[in-house]
Amino acid sequence: MTLTIKLPPSVEANLADAAKREGVSVEDFVLRKLKELPASEPGRQDTTPSDYLAQLAARFRASMPEEEWNRLPPDYATNLKEHLHASVRC
Repeated sequence: MTLTIKLPPSVEANLADAAKREGVSVEDFVLRKLKELPASEPGRQDTTPSDYLAQLAARFRASMPEEEWNRLPPDYATNLKEHLHASVRC
């Protein structure tokens, strides 16, 4: 799967700094962090892919500084397809 996410420059810089501190590429750093997410959570019911993505977005939002959140486009949720693109390769 290939996933493209538009990030504010400061978030991208934070990722690059964190990856550099660990001596890995940004791609490897993000992949490792994603793999650290629990496969399932206690009490979690099966959810649709949309619900799961909404849960991930909520976690991401909770970890984002307010000033970064305020820099996101105001139509981000309404026009998600324009701001977030994903494609699957088999």
